Amino acid sequence: MFGKLMAAFLAVLIILAVSQGPTASADPTSIVDELADTSKLHASTSGWTIDGSNPAYFDGDANRLTRTSTATQNVVYRLDGMRTYSVRVHYFTGATAALKFYSSPDASVWTEAPSANNGATAVSSGWFKATYTPLNDLPAGTRYLKIEISGGSDHWELQLGRTVISTVPLSLTDNADNWSLTYSRSANMLIDTSSPTYFNGDASRFTRSSTASGYVAYAFPGMTDFKARIYLYGAADAAKVKFYASPDGIAWTQIASANTTPVATMYGWKYTDYSPIAAVPSGTGYLKVEFTDTTEHWGTQLGSIAIRTDGETTVAPSRIVQSDLYSVALGKTMKFNVYLPKGYDPGVDYPVLYLFHGYQGNENGWLNGLQVKEKADALLDQGRIFPLIIVSPQMDNSFGINSSPTYSLVDPSDPTNSLYNGRYEDYLFQDLIPYIDSNYPTVTTRSGRFAGGLSMGGFIALHSAFTHPEMFAKVGGHSPAVVINDGSLTPAQYAWLYPNEATRLQRDPLALAQSKDLTGLEIYLDCGSSDGYHFYRGTGQLADLLQQQGYDYEYHLNSGGHTLEYWGGHVEDYLLFYAGTGL
Repeated sequence: MFGKLMAAFLAVLIILAVSQGPTASADPTSIVDELADTSKLHASTSGWTIDGSNPAYFDGDANRLTRTSTATQNVVYRLDGMRTYSVRVHYFTGATAALKFYSSPDASVWTEAPSANNGATAVSSGWFKATYTPLNDLPAGTRYLKIEISGGSDHWELQLGRTVISTVPLSLTDNADNWSLTYSRSANMLIDTSSPTYFNGDASRFTRSSTASGYVAYAFPGMTDFKARIYLYGAADAAKVKFYASPDGIAWTQIASANTTPVATMYGWKYTDYSPIAAVPSGTGYLKVEFTDTTEHWGTQLGSIAIRTDGETTVAPSRIVQSDLYSVALGKTMKFNVYLPKGYDPGVDYPVLYLFHGYQGNENGWLNGLQVKEKADALLDQGRIFPLIIVSPQMDNSFGINSSPTYSLVDPSDPTNSLYNGRYEDYLFQDLIPYIDSNYPTVTTRSGRFAGGLSMGGFIALHSAFTHPEMFAKVGGHSPAVVINDGSLTPAQYAWLYPNEATRLQRDPLALAQSKDLTGLEIYLDCGSSDGYHFYRGTGQLADLLQQQGYDYEYHLNSGGHTLEYWGGHVEDYLLFYAGTGL
């Protein structure tokens, strides 16, 4: 169906037959082609068309070059002394068409220019986008760039968008073999060329001569991204490698960064790659890499760094995906919402935060009602949290426990207020979490999974993490329903939750805090001092027990009640606990 629609759209488009012609550019140092027409092309084959259909599928890109058949086609740009290019490419799911770039000094002899892209970003209706740039600067004397598309199942499956060609390099790569590319460095920095086999064959690295903080800095106007290869020895702390941006080389602001999982080389050495979490601040002209680990001065080394600018924003906006799945444990379909962060990349594994709603609530309460999406977006833009996936599932009025072998309502006549029987704990651990880990790029180990909730959802989070501490690294109870039979629940509700002492010992977070080994689990508790259900009583008792057991916890008794205003006012605190960068 989609192919037929595309064919219909393309049938009404004008076929391009561009012959040799001059390059139109008011700026002799660059060409910026938005492809509104073909005036900036130097030459092309005849089988091209400008496609202006469905811009929403292409992130608003209103004009793209696409082929009229699957035959090989090319376009050529001319710019004397060109050094680099940046080409936005749109492609449809499963596209098999090949994309290649070639450079030439005379438009006669062509040399392939190896390229790389910044990672695919999903846009809409099966379409993705990526920006391609050369792996290295183009050869000296290059005057022509040829972009070629060949093969594929459908002629429209790969389309060319905004193209920038420049005589100014869009990247700087320093392999740490001399100081020529650095702007400045501390006096204790040196070049280490010893034992390259320990460093994956890397023959030279920047390191320190003492454990005092050391740095190297680079000048590169308009930088938007960087990637640094760092080698760490033994217990060297990856968090002690820091990055700073500056507009003038004088005033510095720390940039939140993330690093890949370290890969062991040999004799205790490992390497990891660092990149910024959010966009480098606009106007950045200088980057500083600082080493602060005091374990061994030689235990942290910079192998290489690549700094780039592409002159455009290629970060996908955050979004909420509404979904559902059939739960085998409950025998019914359950809804859930998934927050995907700004810049979401299916090739990157993200930690996952599960947020549980309160009694009479639903899967929309956290992400929409409490504006978690907007607040996570803002914190991510500020570099104060790491990108993460947030899942907010439907849990009914269940307390997240296995209360009955089969699903049912205690009071079918009042589904809003009724308690819900069923295997809700099994739904979470046997249905939902495996589904999320199978359908989204997640960190599937304990270190990348967090649980939190408000009111009844706080009980669900604490009960889930305390009974399965091997599954979660962090848990938050926000005004959690930690009840002590003081009237905060009705007698019927309390009897349903804790029908006997043996069951209470298996469900009650107060009991589980004493019977389970919660070592390594970070715990956050908070409650309003005017909480109408008096949940601060049970929460305070839980905090005391955790302190007695020596577990890692924090407890905040804040002003406020058991209200949306209270939780909404503390959403940022919650997100900083789960995913804070420390900035």
